[in-house]
Amino acid sequence: MEIPENHERLMELVGLVRDGRLDDSYTTELETILRNDPQALAYYVESIDLTAMLYRQQGVTGDDQAPNETHAITPMPTVRKKHRWWLVASGSVTICASLLAGVLGGRLLLPVDDLSTRNAGGLPQTASGDSEIATLSFSTGCHWDLTDQSRYEGQRLTPETLRLVEGVAVVHFDCDVQLTLEGPAHLDLASVDRAMLRYGKVVFSGDGDLEQFTLETPFSKIQDEGTEYAVSVDRAGNVGEVHVFDGRVNCEPSEQGSQPSRSVSKTIQIDAGDARQFVGPNSVKPIKLAASRFVREPAKQTKRLNAQVAVENFVYPTGSVVGRSGGSGWKHGWTIASEKTQGAVVRSGDSLRWPGQSDSESDGSLIIQGHSGLQRRLQDPICMDQDGVYYLSFLVRNQTAPVGTELNGWVYLTLRNSQEKTGHISIGPKTQRGVPRVAHDGRVANATSPLQDNVVYLFVCKILARAEKKDQVQVRIYNDAETIDSVEPSAWNITTRSVHTDGILNELRLSAKNSRPLQLDEVRIGKTWSSVTSQVAN
Repeated sequence: MEIPENHERLMELVGLVRDGRLDDSYTTELETILRNDPQALAYYVESIDLTAMLYRQQGVTGDDQAPNETHAITPMPTVRKKHRWWLVASGSVTICASLLAGVLGGRLLLPVDDLSTRNAGGLPQTASGDSEIATLSFSTGCHWDLTDQSRYEGQRLTPETLRLVEGVAVVHFDCDVQLTLEGPAHLDLASVDRAMLRYGKVVFSGDGDLEQFTLETPFSKIQDEGTEYAVSVDRAGNVGEVHVFDGRVNCEPSEQGSQPSRSVSKTIQIDAGDARQFVGPNSVKPIKLAASRFVREPAKQTKRLNAQVAVENFVYPTGSVVGRSGGSGWKHGWTIASEKTQGAVVRSGDSLRWPGQSDSESDGSLIIQGHSGLQRRLQDPICMDQDGVYYLSFLVRNQTAPVGTELNGWVYLTLRNSQEKTGHISIGPKTQRGVPRVAHDGRVANATSPLQDNVVYLFVCKILARAEKKDQVQVRIYNDAETIDSVEPSAWNITTRSVHTDGILNELRLSAKNSRPLQLDEVRIGKTWSSVTSQVAN
């Protein structure tokens, strides 16, 4: 099919149609384009037919689109207005117009008021409130399409559409499959084990131990066998390539469009080191593997300063930390939490080092012991009443208790509201039970193993704040023999139960009771994984 004029604008309008966001002005613009350009009309019909194919492959029929009254439905934000679907076509576009009227008159494109069981991408969404299937675990240089909703690193994703104009983003599915998306690209997330690349570049990586993941394109369905492979699809969706770096993939030609020829009617097996080019449904040929054309791993970010909220390295002279105001992102210096507690002591020249970390990163640490209580106000608070993700990281080392002492207390770092007593998030590297613990608004979760004495650990805490859904806290604990993940991991040592809170956490408090010495360093708060881990990344 020939590419119509104003192809880019037409694609944007088609995206608005699928999302149910076509207002009156956009409707008029689309009608004008389709009325005056037969190629545009044919392209539009093919695009809608492709969406219908996705529905059928997911087992969706017209009856499936009625909300199930026995389940709680979480509707995606849409424009609450029904659209006029009509075209005035004549001459050479009469047949296409009739086909278009048939599509629009059916249930494939729903009125906006019926979109409660659909997501922004036009893909099926489960009626359960737990419909999240993946995490946007990394993004760099990303510019998302204006029709796309707000995107941020660490965001949980439902079955929906991602339209990346430029940049690199990593989507980590809950089935432990990772897709590295390079813009410009359009990716539909269909389910926990299925996605569709309409155009752009994607690199797939997965172990293939259990069920296979299906990546669909306009020309084929691709299934992996413990694989790393890359796929590219041109903007018109006519030409695609598959490059296999490791393992093996099976490509089943798509039934979209005309019937495939005998040469490509059966499943094609592509092994590591091989590549194929698909031109429509009827042609496939071997091509040279071109690994350098794809982003196989996102670059490790050494600096993400714009994503940092606060930093404290304890670069102070030896002595009390009370009144000290170094670091960045704080309103004022450290103060004592109450008259019943004492301040902690700075140990100058004895910072906690991670293997490979430069000596210039920090030159001091904090020793917390006994009954201690310190607090410091954040300049930019953590807002739990808005959609967003925050990360807190710090280095700790348990010191051996002095001989003859019986200290079995605890140490906690708490993000809290200075005026409220609820909604706090507390991370305890040392607890009376002996294992690290996290408490979020009274919900407690524990790690399974204690920290060893005289070993440096990195704690990374992810705080998933959501305006409408429940919030969640997760913690990953690394010892100094482990490699730090370059992007947010799928496995966590501690995960709290989800709870809805709307607190404004504007203060960090360090507290200890009857505790033996704990050494603390490199406290960082940021909005991306790398903003709180890059200083110690291997």
